[in-house]
Amino acid sequence: MFGKRKEGDGLVKSVMLAYLILALHLLLIAGIAILVLFFRGVVNYMLWIVLGGLWWPAFPYSC
Repeated sequence: MFGKRKEGDGLVKSVMLAYLILALHLLLIAGIAILVLFFRGVVNYMLWIVLGGLWWPAFPYSC
């Protein structure tokens, strides 16, 4: 009535799901690595960012 299932159909779906999970984990690790590199650059200039944030409210239209 509903069509016959093949023997290896469940196995193929399981393997594809495993590859999908692996790929998503690799994307997550790559995203975290990019965030680490970005925030490392932000930390290098943190003093200037803070000084600019303190200066801007005092003189907002001076630039």
